[in-house]
Amino acid sequence: MLDEPSLGLSPLFIGHLFALIRELNRDGITILLVEQNTAQALAVAYTAAVLELGRIVMAGDPGELADDPRLAEAYLGRTAGEPAALHRGAAAGPGHSTHGQVDQPERAG
Repeated sequence: MLDEPSLGLSPLFIGHLFALIRELNRDGITILLVEQNTAQALAVAYTAAVLELGRIVMAGDPGELADDPRLAEAYLGRTAGEPAALHRGAAAGPGHSTHGQVDQPERAG
């Protein structure tokens, strides 16, 4: 379990950290990730849940969540309909976390 592993890190180290998470997953290690960096968490997760004040408010496929207008506006800092690719690495707002469980080999693409 990793709880906010990117907190306080520079963007360069965040990139290294998520590369390591992917590598560990490729080696067969299941990871439970609690992370406010929503875009990064959704990019590595196979199952995701968004918590708000301790309650699950959204859950499902990370790609579908990333395309959900509610998540885009509230957690990814972009307007509905704006492509997710424009906001890679955007952080979630205060008090919001995306929990991703990385439990399958890394997705292609």
